Amino acid sequence: MQKLALTDQVFWNDKWNNLKVEIIPEGHYYFGRRGLFMRMIEREVGTLKGKLVIEIGGAGSYRLLALAKWGGAVVTALDYSEVGMSKTQQIFDINGCEVKTIVSDFFEWEPDRHYDIVVHWGVLEHFTDPLPFLARCSKLLSFSSKMVFSMPNMSAWGAYFWKKWSSADYSRHIYHSYEEIKTACAKTDLEIKHAFYFDFPLLQITKWEKAGLGPLLVSVGQHGLNLLWKSIPIGQLGCKYISSNRGFKIIRKSHCSMILL
Repeated sequence: MQKLALTDQVFWNDKWNNLKVEIIPEGHYYFGRRGLFMRMIEREVGTLKGKLVIEIGGAGSYRLLALAKWGGAVVTALDYSEVGMSKTQQIFDINGCEVKTIVSDFFEWEPDRHYDIVVHWGVLEHFTDPLPFLARCSKLLSFSSKMVFSMPNMSAWGAYFWKKWSSADYSRHIYHSYEEIKTACAKTDLEIKHAFYFDFPLLQITKWEKAGLGPLLVSVGQHGLNLLWKSIPIGQLGCKYISSNRGFKIIRKSHCSMILL
């Protein structure tokens, strides 16, 4: 995995080491039962109760927790960061939920089953070529399975500030176009059902690497937009030019054929 990625285990172990472990209440604006994330998921995949769900890159995952805690999914997390997977286990333990954790490099792990839903959030953009990763994901999907994933919306207007004031972090991400992902999927028996945008408006997506009045003002602007979006929960609807995340819903080509029959 590391050979294809712009990041490595050391990078992610350092990142996850600082993650706060906390209880997520039902009314949480993002991870709650009717939070922004769960409304997006329900729109894309429908009911989750009893569904087998695996998250690739599932270190420190509150998203996976939401699928189990509010959706009733049977969940598995896979990641090569031992620190990150320890955080995932702690998150589930403190929230009274069950999770199966697998510490492994995704490219070396051999699955022994299919899953109803495969998810990954902010993973694909760290790979220079999306094809090998998506090819591995296709092995997890049966004809009736779905894959839903997202990446930071690097085409949003606010990504300009990200590139300007946090260039080192920006350089660890690659913008994969719709056509690039569509072509990669076509080579792996997958098909894009549709693409979508969601989440808070993007002005600041990471900690600034440069100081100054400009970065400070944009940070204040991001804080204000976050408060606004929490009071009018429409972030799951999304917009290409402002939303923080762009997502994809993927199905097996063979699944389409069965429906047509």
